[in-house]
Order: sequence, then C-alpha cells, then structure tokens
Amino acid sequence: MKYLWFLTLLAIIATAVLSLCGAGSLWCTVAAVCAVILMIWLWITTVAPIKKAAIGIELIKAEEYNNRLAPSRVPGANRIVKVFNNMMDKLSEERLKLMETNNLLQLLVKSSPMGVAIMDFDNIFTLVNEAFINMSGVDEESLLGHTAADFKAPLLKSISHLGDGEESIIKTADTEIYRITRLSFMEKGFKRPFILIEKLTDEIRRAEKDAYGKVVRTISHEVNNSMGGLRSFLETLTEIDDLDDDLRELADSCIEGCGELVEFIKGYADVVRIGDPVLHRVDYNEVVTKELLFLRSILPSDIILETHLCDSPLYIDIDRAMMHRMLVNIVKNAGESIAETGRTDGKITITTDVSAQNWSIEIEDNGKGITDEQSGLLFTPFHTTKKNGQGLGLTLSAEILHRHNFKFSLRTITPDRTIFKITAPQHQSPIQNPNQN
Repeated sequence: MKYLWFLTLLAIIATAVLSLCGAGSLWCTVAAVCAVILMIWLWITTVAPIKKAAIGIELIKAEEYNNRLAPSRVPGANRIVKVFNNMMDKLSEERLKLMETNNLLQLLVKSSPMGVAIMDFDNIFTLVNEAFINMSGVDEESLLGHTAADFKAPLLKSISHLGDGEESIIKTADTEIYRITRLSFMEKGFKRPFILIEKLTDEIRRAEKDAYGKVVRTISHEVNNSMGGLRSFLETLTEIDDLDDDLRELADSCIEGCGELVEFIKGYADVVRIGDPVLHRVDYNEVVTKELLFLRSILPSDIILETHLCDSPLYIDIDRAMMHRMLVNIVKNAGESIAETGRTDGKITITTDVSAQNWSIEIEDNGKGITDEQSGLLFTPFHTTKKNGQGLGLTLSAEILHRHNFKFSLRTITPDRTIFKITAPQHQSPIQNPNQN
C-alpha cells in the first residue's frame, strides 16, 4: 500500500516537472492520467475502507449495537461493512441474551423466599432482595453501601463472621431460626461474595414437636397407667378400719405424691395436646381489663400490675381461652423474674397499640432480664433457667401464639426493662370493624 502512495506522489511530481520543463503535452497528459488513476485506486483501496472503519469504531464507542453500516459500492469498503455488520449482529445478540439472563436472575433474586444479598469485593452490599430485608430487619436504603459489620442486628453480625463457603445456623430472640451461607462467584478473575439466608423455623419446630410429642405421650401413658393402679390400691388400703395409723399416713402421703406426679406429667401433655384455636373477634383491650383482677391475684402483693391500653378498640381474632392461658403464663413468668431480683419496686405493665398498618401487645417487667446466652435458647421446648422450673410457661405460650400465627419476641432492652411483644403477621392488619368477617 505504501508503494501506491509513493507511485502516486512520483506521478504528480513527474507531471509538474514535465510541465515546467516544457515537455510535450502528451507526456504531461500521460503523467496526469497516471496520477489520477493512482489516486482513484488509493481512494478505493484505502480511504473509503478507512472511513467506513472509522464510522464503525464510533458506533462501537457509543455502544450503538443496533446500528449497521450502509453497503458500499467500493469493494474494499464493502468487505469491511459486511464483516462489521456481522460482528454487530453477534454483539447485539449476545448483549440481548446477557440482558435477558440478567433480568431473569434479578427477578429470581427478588421473588426468592430465601434472603439473598450480593456484595462487592470489599463486602459492601450492592443488591438485597425483599426476603433479606425482612429477615435482617434493616431497610434497603440503610443496607446498600454498607457492610454487615456496620450493623448490630444478630443476623447481620453472624454474616460478618462467615468466611467463603461457610454456613451458620442462628436463632433470634423472636424465635426465628435461620441458616446463613456465604458463597462466591467469579467476576473479573476474583471471587465476589454473596449471602443466602434460609428460614428453618417451621421445619425445625415441626421436627421438635414431633420428637417431644412422642416422648411426652409415651411417658404420660406409662405414668398414668402405673399411677392409676397404684393410687387405686392405696385408696383401698386406707379404707381398712384397723389399719395402723403410721401406715395410713404413709398411704395418704403416697396418694398425694401420685396425684402430684400425674399433674406434673399433665403439664407436659397439655403442650402436646393443644389443638387449633377456635377464633372469635374480640376487643383485646376489654379482655385485658376483665382479667386484671385475676392477674393481680397470681402475683406477689408487692408487684404492681398496670395497663396502658390504646384509646381505640383492638379487635383481633383469637381463641379467648388459649390467649388467657398465654397471658397468665407470661405475667406469671414476669412476676417470677422480678421476685428473683428481690426488689421491692417490681412492676409489670401491659400495653396495647393499634394503627392502620399493625397492632401490638406488650408485657413489660423490671425483672432480672435475659442474658445473651439465654436469648438463643428462649422458647426452646421445656428449657428453663429456674431452679425448680419445668420450662412449660414459655413453651405453652409460644405454641399458642404459633397456632394463632402471631409474631412474638422476648427481649431485654435495658437491665431493668424486659418486653414480651406480640404483633400481627405481616399479611394481617388490625381489624377496625367488629362485624367484619
């Protein structure tokens, strides 16, 4: 190609020299024609293709993958046009596939029931789905642009401690159980991390209930059968007129012990036998007001029980008998917590609140509170921190609330402020009209 430019330049110079030297017109004409032919040939083979290539480069820079170069009558330029247009067709097709795949992945992430969070190479959140937001309890705006270590939420703190390929199972204070897994995918030759959070609460709760249900039913059956026969024999023994007084006293004591053992086992059996609630629409403020006298009677006299009930009625669908047992258990548990501190200014407060979006019931006490170690074991079946406790109160209360599909939590906010909070599930709003079905 450089030789063509050189020959063209020589032809132009030769034409000029011949003209200056007074050469014949024939030679000047021949030199001029050669120069023109060479210039036309250079245009066809060099300039036109370069111009087409330059236009194509500008289209690529502007990412105009849907535009194409117009066909050219110049053979060399037209070959570039065909190659460029074929390349743009493939680029456009690949870009469309990439966009469709990306949109599909984003749709799957957003609609996934699992919590998904994608982070950059510095562990900063760049994408979170709705499930992750709900599980973490932190809004999207606060999450994006920050790392998990920037937050105090238990679930996010657990994420910050995970390495690539590791997983952890945690239980939060609101009885939810999660499996957290940290994985990664390759991007630009480096591992980019992402988090998957799977809710295990319902599966584990069903497995726990099946396990302890079988155990409790077996023990209850054996104890009741054994105690029934033994108690019948002892009662027959005490009916003997000339029975020795010491033996009669021993028999009476054994009968009483049999009754206590049966009642002890009955407490566990009651948890297993809880059925589905029979729902009725009631104003829970009215329910609390009517039960205040009884609730005060089960507390030590030096513990104050007061209420802060919302002004508007709190209409919710509940099984009144089951929720009565739940409230009694929670208030009694709060009273026992206060008694363990030995304080004389014990106080329990029942608060209700209702809005257009949600409702809540809180039972607050100033007892000894819950340690971080204990918070992970709350509502574990039959777990207790009391010396002579059976772990029935919270277990039974949790089962009742699960049956009502209510959300609940037990947290110590400050050393002298522990709150048991009950709220509606996310899909349920407070009922303002008692006649609404």
